Amino acid sequence: MIVDLCTGNGPDDVPPPPPSTPAHNHSKTHTHPDAHTCRGAARLPRAARVLNTSGPLQVGGLSHPLPANTLQESFPPFYGCLRNLRVNGQLVDLGGGVLGQGSYPGCPAADCLSSGLYCGLHGRCQGSPGSLRCECLPGWAGPGCATPTTPTTFLHNSYVKLALSFTPLGYTTTISLRFRTRRRGGELVVMTSQHGRDMWAVEMVGGRVCVVLRLLPRPTTSLCLSRAALADGRWHSLLAARYGSAVFLTADDGDGDLYNASVVLEGRQLLQVDGQEGVHVGGTPEYAGVTVFSIHRDYHNGCMDDLRISGRRIPLPPAVNSTAWGQASVFQGVEQGCGAPPACANVSCRPPLSCIDTWRSYHCGCGEGRALSSSEETCEHEDECVWRPCLNGGTCFNTQPGFMCACPAGFSGQHCHLPDVGETSLKLPLGILVTIVVWCTFLLLLICVFLLHQHHRRSALRRGAADNKEDAVSCKQQVSPPCNHTPNLLELQLLTPPKANGQPAWTKNPNIAGVDVLQVDAASETSSMEDQRRSGSSVLVPDVERGGRKSGGTTLENGKQNGVGGKRGTGSIPPAGDDLRNYAYEGDGSSPGSLSSCLESCSGSAKFLGGFREVAHMLES
Repeated sequence: MIVDLCTGNGPDDVPPPPPSTPAHNHSKTHTHPDAHTCRGAARLPRAARVLNTSGPLQVGGLSHPLPANTLQESFPPFYGCLRNLRVNGQLVDLGGGVLGQGSYPGCPAADCLSSGLYCGLHGRCQGSPGSLRCECLPGWAGPGCATPTTPTTFLHNSYVKLALSFTPLGYTTTISLRFRTRRRGGELVVMTSQHGRDMWAVEMVGGRVCVVLRLLPRPTTSLCLSRAALADGRWHSLLAARYGSAVFLTADDGDGDLYNASVVLEGRQLLQVDGQEGVHVGGTPEYAGVTVFSIHRDYHNGCMDDLRISGRRIPLPPAVNSTAWGQASVFQGVEQGCGAPPACANVSCRPPLSCIDTWRSYHCGCGEGRALSSSEETCEHEDECVWRPCLNGGTCFNTQPGFMCACPAGFSGQHCHLPDVGETSLKLPLGILVTIVVWCTFLLLLICVFLLHQHHRRSALRRGAADNKEDAVSCKQQVSPPCNHTPNLLELQLLTPPKANGQPAWTKNPNIAGVDVLQVDAASETSSMEDQRRSGSSVLVPDVERGGRKSGGTTLENGKQNGVGGKRGTGSIPPAGDDLRNYAYEGDGSSPGSLSSCLESCSGSAKFLGGFREVAHMLES
């Protein structure tokens, strides 16, 4: 049983010595870990070679009791987070499809987003609770991991010699990089001690990726990803880690057959890397005097990108010659970028297939998003949504070519795999909230003032109407001297409407053709009113079309204005909507003789236009 592969609290830390160790033995505690603090071993009896159990896998506590023939001990539940659980090399998914109680997917204490640390679209949260950090994915760098790195092409007899500005730990060494090649052999990265005695290297052997560890006097040990052929011209990410003599090799996130490891913790555990002369990329040069004689294990016709040693970014010339952690001291046969000449220039494929360029190679196919039909005569569109590429409840829409995911709230990305930054709730600074409240209060006060002003205005209009009514009544009751006040209700002077083509506008209305209007002079309004009161007559004013609207007929009796429906409201404009046929019913029972008396008594104070007398005589009959 091994804890942290004897690396201590972190990948670059060495476990402290046990308390029982004498003080005079602490001279090498920073370079050599004490194996008794991080690992233990026990020998099982001969009869315990096979583990035969049919019980379920229980994680974090016991839900089902143990079999009766086992030793019954107390197993308290586990408080904390568990991840990367592998049983016989198989990764166990603890996020879904499990039966649990008091547990939930995720670990907020070790989540950078929950701790306010956003790693960007191309960053990965690393570390433990209390010491979280963002690490850029392979191929990305810069603030927020938003800048793509620049690859380097290796030609024939190419190599890069690096000088490190830091000293890698003797107990642990990690190498990570991206590469693409079609070569089946070649050395990617090699790190050696002084004079090349010990070695730690990553290389291509027969189209497979292998790591080689040599810690003398132990024999050389190698570990290969035997089932993963990576010399296919595509970009692959690679991570090789050494903890003492325990070796781990991971390609493309290490799922399935791309994960392998070997653990040997006996013998020597330290590797003192020569940081000035012992690091080579793309091959190891052999010198003859001061010139290079040959390149051993030459890696050519391939590209390399984003090289990191012990988590520190190392330069790859000619695009980058130095960083804070190293410098390219000598290099040859390298070019910037990872281009390739077109491979389909002189290639023809049988229909319906076409030539597909696959970086320094080609093949005949249907292209992206299309597949050959069963009859092999046509290329059909392929539905990628069958593969369920949308995660976290996203909806897949098939496009031509490819697919598109409609992500639910809180997720984004091509596969809905990226959580959105922050929470969905709206959070505003205190200053902005105060400003919003002040402006809302100000607008509310303006609305209240406007409504209050309208209320006072309506009250004043109602009071004015009441005063006018009282004045009219007082004028009616006075006999002598005559009242000179003319109420608004009795202002019957009608403005002549505009003429059209030299004719009055009202003559064009067929409803009032041949009927003219009683025109009352302003100077004779008072005398006319007195005559009307003495005679008790009513004055008929037929309809008039004014500005596109008709003024209905109005009866003035005893100084009051009455309509068909009873009393009208106050105002100088007669109400609209009456009809000439209703005038026979107006007057509330007044005799037709009042019309003739009006005709006789109103002479001199008003002049009648043609047609009014005929109407009056017709109504008398």
